[in-house]
Amino acid sequence: MEASLMRNHVVLCGLGKVGLRIARELQLLKEPFVVIEKDREDEFIVDMQNEDVPVIFGDARHRHTLEKANVAHSQAIILATDDDLANLDAALTAREIKPDIKVVMRLFDDTLARKLTTAFQLTAISTAQVSAPAFAAAATGRNVLHAFQIDGQLLHVADVRVERLAGRKLVEVEKEFELSVVLHRNPSHKDFLPQHERPLEKGDTIVVMSPMERLRKLEDANRN
Repeated sequence: MEASLMRNHVVLCGLGKVGLRIARELQLLKEPFVVIEKDREDEFIVDMQNEDVPVIFGDARHRHTLEKANVAHSQAIILATDDDLANLDAALTAREIKPDIKVVMRLFDDTLARKLTTAFQLTAISTAQVSAPAFAAAATGRNVLHAFQIDGQLLHVADVRVERLAGRKLVEVEKEFELSVVLHRNPSHKDFLPQHERPLEKGDTIVVMSPMERLRKLEDANRN
């Protein structure tokens, strides 16, 4: 009943470890959401119920399950199960119910993700494409905190400890390497979206957001 009364909410399908992280992010954003999960024994169900999040048990591929979540009056649906075909099936069913619904879909097949993004105007996030660069970067000594796609461009968020870049201003680093510095910290301060005129000191840490090739150029300049 609670889900049926909701409006302009998000429908989250799949409450595994990825789904739980998405749920936590939605809570931080203070966005109302409904969970659809077909496994009644899922370990995270109790957490959601204890936090008064509506949980609907059923298969998101079935129209009546999506209708219970009031997809017709939702703003978006997130398909976060570990089954590509189930996610696609549920996405298309949601579009049948509400043609203009925002669809965000988790996929393991990066080729399928690219095709769906183009053909159906869906936001399809390839798990393999996003995670693989982070694994490779970590194995080569880089502290990659996150990787994600924006408009087809894969971006990395990474820690860089300042060595040879000491003395340069943040604005100079951003301009030369065509990247964004989102955090500057040292033992005495921590600034998110720091002042561009602040000079870097040896031992400082900057958190940058950039494609991998620009991150490599920054690292090379910092070492040489």
